[in-house]
Amino acid sequence: MSYTEILAELPRLTQRQRREIAERALALDDEAQILEERRHLADEAFRMLDSLEDEDAKNPARWSLDCGLGPGRQSSTLSGAKRLPR
Repeated sequence: MSYTEILAELPRLTQRQRREIAERALALDDEAQILEERRHLADEAFRMLDSLEDEDAKNPARWSLDCGLGPGRQSSTLSGAKRLPR
């Protein structure tokens, strides 16, 4: 159904039917607004992640895998060895 056909049909509808159509049209607008807001928030989050990744690339020592165990030692979970009791 084309836009022109929809407009031509509106006068033939009951008030309740026109209200339902209006509510649906407004709901679509609300959904579009919500999606746009979420898209904007996602874009901001991705920009933040990109910035953090850039910082990490400039300072790779910031994220060391030695987990504070000292030089030459690995975590038991990384080396595949059994865990020691705590």
